[in-house]
Amino acid sequence: GLGIPFTLSARCVSMYQVFSDKCTGQLSAATTFLNTAGCFARIFTTLQEVDDNLILTSYVLAGIANVGLTV
Repeated sequence: GLGIPFTLSARCVSMYQVFSDKCTGQLSAATTFLNTAGCFARIFTTLQEVDDNLILTSYVLAGIANVGLTV
């Protein structure tokens, strides 16, 4: 549960930096895309294998943040 705020704050800082600079700088499109894809794979696996809403919530929120960073 404690990882959720850290994950979201890190992604929000990255999104703000990209938005304010109008440039991704050293942020790799491939890495960002793979982070997003991996997050959705974790969501799928969690839905299939684990009955833990906290874990699922953290992956969903991270996925949303990753999509925001990817776009």
